[in-house]
Amino acid sequence: KSLEEAGAQSYIIDLRNNYGGVIQEAMLTASTLLRDPHSVLCYTLNSRGGFKPQENMEYIVDPKYPGYLLSSESSTVARDQVRREHPEYLEDGGWSSPTSYASLKELRMTRGIKPAHFAPSFYGGAKAEGLERPTALLDNKDTDLEKLADVMTWNSQKKLVILINEGTASAAEVFASALHDNGRTVALVGTKTFGKGLIQHTFPMPDGGG
Repeated sequence: KSLEEAGAQSYIIDLRNNYGGVIQEAMLTASTLLRDPHSVLCYTLNSRGGFKPQENMEYIVDPKYPGYLLSSESSTVARDQVRREHPEYLEDGGWSSPTSYASLKELRMTRGIKPAHFAPSFYGGAKAEGLERPTALLDNKDTDLEKLADVMTWNSQKKLVILINEGTASAAEVFASALHDNGRTVALVGTKTFGKGLIQHTFPMPDGGG
């Protein structure tokens, strides 16, 4: 908050020698930096072979979600979109997780998910193509409106660089890849990460424990 008040326009997140922790906390943090509720943060494979995308929306509807951060847009913009599209998800117990056995094609059609993919950073490839000017796209009658929305989102976001090394592991790796694969970072700087492949996951109990 103090950096925002001081007018910071870019940030460096240092994940070197960060051994991770609880995956839900890492995903909640990543969700505060991604605008689109339909973005996929990562994919999980359970011991029974169930493969499931972890949707950004799941964490946006979480009561602990502090809002969309490090952007000139309103901190409520992501949750407002959920409220327009799926108001029931914001009710107590309203979130419905996708099945672990649906295909990605089916989930795109039924839930509108946008699978994580490596998107050239706005500050690199997109800028080189002249897409940094939304007005130029508006003047083009053939403009893809979804692309225009992406460019406007990129323009509103503060620049992020993430530092990693061989000590970056587990949930820290997932956090870094969620931002990188969704085109949120200017750069991922460092060496190959640990590559743990396993995560810690808490399961809520009826008494409030886990």
